[in-house]
Amino acid sequence: MESKPSCAGAQVWFGREEVEVLNTCVSAKLRMDEDEEAVKMCEAFRLLIEEAAEAAAKEAAEKATKEAVEKAAKETEKKQKETKERMQLLSIRNIMRNLHLTTDQAIRALEIPDSDAERIRENTAAVAGRQVPFHRPLSGL
Repeated sequence: MESKPSCAGAQVWFGREEVEVLNTCVSAKLRMDEDEEAVKMCEAFRLLIEEAAEAAAKEAAEKATKEAVEKAAKETEKKQKETKERMQLLSIRNIMRNLHLTTDQAIRALEIPDSDAERIRENTAAVAGRQVPFHRPLSGL
């Protein structure tokens, strides 16, 4: 449980000059209305603590939101990549089955980049349960 400063007992009042010195020397950010000649220090510090707590809560919320957005973006990117890979594999399997092509021939027919080709070869071979020939010459393509 958080304890709040108690203002019981003798009250300490600071005048405008003392408040300006505190604000300048320690960045206290104490406020005084223009018509005030003095400020009750206990109340001023209580307000500072509340403002600091509000600022910390806002900062924590912003950080949590940013982290959540970044996590969602990474997850979306991952899902998009997985979908692309599934579609490539499905296309390759369909071409291989319908046109009686090897994995390499299907990859070339679909103009799949070399950067994806090895992964596709491995996945296609694993799904088929056998090694698919990699280097048959293209016939008729």
